[in-house]
Amino acid sequence: MGVIYSDQGNYNTAREYFEEGLVLAQEVHDRLQASLFLRNLGDIALSTGDFDNALSFFEKFRRLIQDTPDDFYLNMVFFDIGEVARFQGNYDKAIVSFEKGLAGAKSEYWKATFYLGLANIEQMRNHSINAKQHLLMP
Repeated sequence: MGVIYSDQGNYNTAREYFEEGLVLAQEVHDRLQASLFLRNLGDIALSTGDFDNALSFFEKFRRLIQDTPDDFYLNMVFFDIGEVARFQGNYDKAIVSFEKGLAGAKSEYWKATFYLGLANIEQMRNHSINAKQHLLMP
């Protein structure tokens, strides 16, 4: 339900659902589900411009999933932290996060996602040539 409300822009209601889910996941010691609720709370914070809380939620998400063998979630962390930095205009930090993610990305989906993120930053910096290079992935 929280995702539906979030997609509709009803962030307060979505936040309530994610907070309730987080409590339940913590009560049953489900680290993966707890981490995903934290990520969703971070997405809401990012969407509402609350960058400090977004970063805090994403860091908590990272701590819960850092030992998982599935790199999908770790890639999410690098992308999310990069997005916070990008929204804050801290392009150098965003680039570092996207490049870390790219270095460990195994799937073509995540490689493309990180290349697009890097190209977006170069475009925002008005470096069109660099943006095109990122879009022409190796």
